[in-house]
Amino acid sequence: YSAATSNYTVTTVAEFKSHMAGGSKHATAGQVVFIPSGTTIDLSGQSPVTIPAGVTIASDRGKNGAAGAKIRKISGSGYSMLTVGGNNVRITGLVLEGPNPAPETLNYVVMGVLNQGGYTGLVVDNNEIWGWSYAGVFSNGAPTTGRPNVHHNYIHHNQGDGLGYGVNVNGGDILVEANIFDYNRHSMTGG
Repeated sequence: YSAATSNYTVTTVAEFKSHMAGGSKHATAGQVVFIPSGTTIDLSGQSPVTIPAGVTIASDRGKNGAAGAKIRKISGSGYSMLTVGGNNVRITGLVLEGPNPAPETLNYVVMGVLNQGGYTGLVVDNNEIWGWSYAGVFSNGAPTTGRPNVHHNYIHHNQGDGLGYGVNVNGGDILVEANIFDYNRHSMTGG
């Protein structure tokens, strides 16, 4: 993805949130919200941000050596940073940074991406996902048809005491393939 192939290009928290659910100019299904490399969207101290159904959040991680934009939550409240708000959401080409890079720095229990509604068609790909005390990606209740797909990510240093999962599947189905897992308490768990 690039600014030229996206519907919106954002570089600030206010711009980002305006295109998410409840925002003044929220994106709609089929639209792409692009965050350029070198940008940090710092959601520390913010409530979870809900991605509208059918919307893609993208950066350019890996394109011509680009690191990808960073969305982070290193302090604050809320159970997750990004919440899936409907079917067919995609999160791609980003760095998703949590508050807990190692067990001894446990700040609070939080997830990077939460699919609580069992929404189908979720794709989380080509991201670096790290520092989440609960889970980098948590999916709950998704059916086999249209199951979420977590692929080609670098998922590391998710190490919360008693938690610390790269990918957590609860009461549903998810396809996890071609990821690199490293330094997680458990790379995957299911319940």
